[in-house]
Amino acid sequence: MERVTNARPDPRTPRPLRASHAAPALRGGARRLLSALVGAACMAGALAAPAPLSAQEPGRPAGRPEPMPTQGAPGGSMCGDRGKVVSRLAEKYGETRRGYGLQRGSAVVEVYASGDTGSWTILLSTPNGLACLLAAGQNWAPTPEEAAAALGDPA
Repeated sequence: MERVTNARPDPRTPRPLRASHAAPALRGGARRLLSALVGAACMAGALAAPAPLSAQEPGRPAGRPEPMPTQGAPGGSMCGDRGKVVSRLAEKYGETRRGYGLQRGSAVVEVYASGDTGSWTILLSTPNGLACLLAAGQNWAPTPEEAAAALGDPA
């Protein structure tokens, strides 16, 4: 078999990270926030998988907003104007942004939640002003640091 020496590497193969690309060391709250966002993004990916037909309910989940479907949305998500989606989350569910992270340098993954209603939402916001609903649910629990800050405790 002949060996090819000028072959280009497959562009789909991930390249190893160099030290210059690695994130600087995170401390305390930033590390926990990043960990929570990564966990939320992983959970959102798992929840985005279609459920078996027997488990699917007709219509939308009870108590969640009705974002406008948009063609080309990631994973068939519901999408709409970011300003309108965020306003609806604040007005109807009392949710505020609790954290965010950059995804692949172009989109922002945002976590919104309400300590009063217990609802939470994960959005993917794009530079063109589109926000797509990745996941939503109930029983939001703040981190101990968030709870202490809400009570005015310096811990």
